[in-house]
Amino acid sequence: MRKSRLSLILLPLLASACAAGPAYAPRRPPAASAGPFITTVDGIDRAGDLPDDWWRLYRDPALDSLIEQALAANTDLRVASANLARARAIIREARAGRLPSTEVSGGVSYGDSAQVDAPVGNDAQWSQNAGVALSWEADLFGRIGRAVEAARADAEAVEAARDAVRVTVAAETTRAYLDACAAAYALSVARQSLQTSTESRRVVTEQARAGSASRLDVERAAAAEATARAALPAFEGQRQVALFELAALLGTTPDDVPETARLCAVPPEPAAAVPIGDGAALLRRRPDLRQAERQLAADTARIGVATADLYPVISLGGSGTFFRNDVVRGSDSFSFSLGPLLSWRFPNMSVARARLLQAEARGAASLAAFDGKVITALKEVEQALAIVGLGRYFGTAADLRTKMTVAEARARRLRDQVSTFTVVPEYTEMEKEASRITREISTLNDDNTADRELILQLQAAIDSEAPPASTSLDRLYREAGVVLPGSVGKRFEEVEEFHQAIVQNRRSHLTSEVQAAEDRISKRDRTRESLDQRRRELMGILQSGGALEHYALLQQEAGRAEADAEGLRQRLKTAEEIESTKAELDIERARLLKTLQDDHHERESLIEEAILVFEDLSNALYEKAGSLTISATTNGPQVDVRIDGQRSKGITNMQIFCFDLMIAELAARRGIGPGFLVHDSHLFDGVDERQVAKALQLGADHAASVGFQYIVTMNSDALPRDGFREGFDVSAHVIDVKLTDATDSGGLFGMRFN
Repeated sequence: MRKSRLSLILLPLLASACAAGPAYAPRRPPAASAGPFITTVDGIDRAGDLPDDWWRLYRDPALDSLIEQALAANTDLRVASANLARARAIIREARAGRLPSTEVSGGVSYGDSAQVDAPVGNDAQWSQNAGVALSWEADLFGRIGRAVEAARADAEAVEAARDAVRVTVAAETTRAYLDACAAAYALSVARQSLQTSTESRRVVTEQARAGSASRLDVERAAAAEATARAALPAFEGQRQVALFELAALLGTTPDDVPETARLCAVPPEPAAAVPIGDGAALLRRRPDLRQAERQLAADTARIGVATADLYPVISLGGSGTFFRNDVVRGSDSFSFSLGPLLSWRFPNMSVARARLLQAEARGAASLAAFDGKVITALKEVEQALAIVGLGRYFGTAADLRTKMTVAEARARRLRDQVSTFTVVPEYTEMEKEASRITREISTLNDDNTADRELILQLQAAIDSEAPPASTSLDRLYREAGVVLPGSVGKRFEEVEEFHQAIVQNRRSHLTSEVQAAEDRISKRDRTRESLDQRRRELMGILQSGGALEHYALLQQEAGRAEADAEGLRQRLKTAEEIESTKAELDIERARLLKTLQDDHHERESLIEEAILVFEDLSNALYEKAGSLTISATTNGPQVDVRIDGQRSKGITNMQIFCFDLMIAELAARRGIGPGFLVHDSHLFDGVDERQVAKALQLGADHAASVGFQYIVTMNSDALPRDGFREGFDVSAHVIDVKLTDATDSGGLFGMRFN
């Protein structure tokens, strides 16, 4: 029966369980943001989505390896990964709130204590005790569930922040690698330009010695060479800076730059059009937007946690204890308890309501931050596309100067070739003859190679020819105990002489073959030298001139090179003007900043007065005075007001109140301004009633002491009833407003009612 009653008690509680606070719904970005981007640029694929490994669009194995190393060793990424592990541990801690909590205790003690019915004179005794307790919170209003939801969203936000770091590391690694390659390419071009300038100076010097060039021409050539040589250290420095930046991104020291980056001499280009997709794809792809969205979800869940604190906390628990000494024994040593426990901070719920207001304000701030992130993301892509389009047409002055140097050197070489070109009528016949001679020389070389191989074989055969040794045969018979007659030994000598004659004849034949092969090689060498001489003569003619159609093509190519160089000169001029204008604007902003700083210095007494007035006003409202900071920036004066305390809408509104009152007081002291200050009752939204009373009282006192009128439009039911100092009559400052159209001067905002 007791069990059924307990079930009847718990059933309504469990049935009423719900999650307090607003239910989170993913924020939908503006519909216009999902469409295609406004800016159009060549080389951009607006239909395809950007892949996660976008750097592989360059198809550069060295870059792929560097980014893989950076993602594995970058220190910022390691910090982000550690933060993610911590956030996931916080999720496990929040989930543990759903589990029952247990406590076990036990002990033995000796001493005396007051006991009922204890024997007289025997107070000191041994006591044993033990206990076990079990408690489980029935999450009827979703406090724990909302806390888990907030922790999970926080972890997902941290994960998105980790992904943002990955994107940044990959982008900065790619940038550093491309900068190093571009600097190496510029250095190579500068060295070629130096080589060309050095050769040009040498030629002009020789012409001056021959009398066909002036000393001024020599000095100009020398100056051009010096200018080209002076450009080398700057490009080398840019390359080293990029390599050191790359080393830091890879998590290594500057002396451990990868060799693949050092060897890069030409910056890679994307092998295909860069896919960017549309606005919807961008919003799905960017990790900073996912982070803002997850932060909004977490702050929304915290509103539920704060809302649940307004309701009672119901826990189910049980405990069992054991206590034994000389007096308490047997079944009396055991006890237990079982039942629900209710705790509620009612009726004093000001703290819970204040925390709820803080959570709602934090959620509103996260919502605004998310909307701002969406707008910023779209703006950054549009700006980047516009910069890419402008950069592809104009480019930076440094890049254009490098390209112009290469183009001018090419145009100069083509001009020299045109000026020294000679039209050769027999160009085709000479070209055919040169090709035939090249084939004949190749055949002669092949034949010489075969004869040299034959000489090596013949020489090896000569070295291997040797007559047999008859003494070894005679010694063999003697060791075997066989004595040959003298006639047999004489026949051995005749045979030996015969074999020696044969060997000598073979050696003579092989030697004559070697000599014949060497003679053939010598003859071919002479023939090849004659042919090579003729080929050099032909190539000299062909290189110094050509057919008439070749001359026309060379002139056309030279004209195109001149046009390209001139186009680059104009683009360089435009880019330099843009950069110069930007530099002038920076200088002007710096000048204005200096002027503003000087103005602040001249008005130092006024600024100090404003700071002290704000401090006095904020100190009258709060235990700790606030601060007013006025600083000079490139965007103009920046005013920061701060009152320490938990961030809330009320604190923010009181900052505005103190700032407005300070401005009104300074203006009244100097006899400027309208002479009154008007506040609406919305300024006091989220502010504690006693703080509102103190603010109204402070406004009235300062208005009376300084000499201006302070007006607050407030409904009568919002007017504080207490919190004013003794002797301050707020009703004396209240003006009863009556709206009537009974008279000619009446009406509501000029409107009359019939």
